[in-house]
Amino acid sequence: MARGLALLSDPESKGALQAVLRRWLAPALVKVCAAHALARMNDPLGTRYLERSLGRRREDVRGLARELLDELMPAAQKGEP
Repeated sequence: MARGLALLSDPESKGALQAVLRRWLAPALVKVCAAHALARMNDPLGTRYLERSLGRRREDVRGLARELLDELMPAAQKGEP
């Protein structure tokens, strides 16, 4: 769902995704997916949340955050041709 909202690039979807990050009891993986969608929409809140998730206690959350950050990083930053 978060990826679909990111593809819409609608300001209303951005607000909904930001609300997910503010929810106290939202599942961590849902928040990481919402942060990814925000980052794809060039919202710095999404990127910051993904970066902070790299230090989480749960391995699945850290792994997903790393994978999604790698997806966002341009090939030039990765050192690829």
